[in-house]
Amino acid sequence: MSAEPHNAEEQIVGLIARHQPEIHRYVLSLLPDRMLADDVVQETNLVLWRKAAEYDPAQPFLPWAFTIALYQ
Repeated sequence: MSAEPHNAEEQIVGLIARHQPEIHRYVLSLLPDRMLADDVVQETNLVLWRKAAEYDPAQPFLPWAFTIALYQ
């Protein structure tokens, strides 16, 4: 059994979990209200998951995630 993700959904969930602190810090830098930032991070997580098939694994994850967070 391989430890590698088998599909885009599994891969994106792993990337979101691994980079959650960076995503949260980025959103907090834009929105100093912690409660609002927490809401935006959750919405960002949902959008990242929904757009999993659009993510190109050959590209860095965080710039893509930060762009999505910015628009949330």
